Amino acid sequence: MAFRTLTYDVFHLGLYMITALAWTSLCVMVLLTARRRRSTAVPASGLCVAGVGALVCVGILLADVLRLIDHRVVLFSLLVFGVFAPVLTVGGLYRRLNQRRGTVG
Repeated sequence: MAFRTLTYDVFHLGLYMITALAWTSLCVMVLLTARRRRSTAVPASGLCVAGVGALVCVGILLADVLRLIDHRVVLFSLLVFGVFAPVLTVGGLYRRLNQRRGTVG
């Protein structure tokens, strides 16, 4: 029984770490694509994305710890809002950044 609890905790920790990594990569891509705009908008856009990512992670973590929603719903929301949404957005920003570089050069 203790081994299952440890595996569950390590799996959960890994999922939260992947979520943080996905949102961090989204912040980096926002900063890379926003650097051609006004210089004052670049730090603000990065901070906004970081704030949204922190709110998503903390909200799901509180719902998980306080057991407000079912365990399967927590895992699904972590995967969808914590991993898939930022990764798809990073892919779109990466494509946009490469298209912009292709038209300039």
